[in-house]
Amino acid sequence: LVETALAYDYLSKDTEASRERRLPPVLPIVVDVGGRPWQLPTRLEDLLAEEAQGFLSFALGQEFVLVSEAEEARGLERVETTREAALKLRYAANRAEYREALAVLAEWLPRDSAAREGLVAWVRSLMIEAGATEAEMAKVTQLEDLGGPVVDSWWAREGRELRRRGREEGEAKGRREGRQEGRREAETIAREDQRATLVRQAGRKFGEAAAGELAALLDGVSGPERLAEVADLIIDCASGPELLARAAETA
Repeated sequence: LVETALAYDYLSKDTEASRERRLPPVLPIVVDVGGRPWQLPTRLEDLLAEEAQGFLSFALGQEFVLVSEAEEARGLERVETTREAALKLRYAANRAEYREALAVLAEWLPRDSAAREGLVAWVRSLMIEAGATEAEMAKVTQLEDLGGPVVDSWWAREGRELRRRGREEGEAKGRREGRQEGRREAETIAREDQRATLVRQAGRKFGEAAAGELAALLDGVSGPERLAEVADLIIDCASGPELLARAAETA
């Protein structure tokens, strides 16, 4: 509203506009770059107290066009431009989506180009904003580093944070809709957290490739006993292939 008023204030001082005594329309646009869905009103009148509704004809009115980058990214069925690939990378819901978008950008962006350097700096800043330390992100200097162990470690932490928020929301929902349902959601999230921890531990001991294959094996495994067996295997096995073979039998 303030930006629109300032635009009209500026235009009203223009000589030609003053002679016409007419001002052009201003279209307010808000570009949302947050990862979560927009939940606030887009009209000023929806923010007013109920007792103020009778004064709407005398009040300042304002409505803006909402452009949500996150919603745009989720709605893309296929990526056709570098901007769309960057959006997919920025709003990836999981590590698989992130890697897929990264592979597209690595193929499309010329080597040793300013675009590659800019992409690395951008993703690095996003991860620092999301909780990564500047010290660990300083190790990310090339496009290939965006798919390396430093970023994988960040993804594991980010996943736990998302699950933490999901657990809090699930517990709140459980209080509203029933304790039993909330407990089921919390248990599901706990199993996801346990699987992510196992994959991270396997990656630290046997490498990224073994961790990726283990993640695929554990997908859908929710029994706490089976997950505990895999935790023991990570300690007992001497190599990645041995771990994967025995984990396949367990899963």
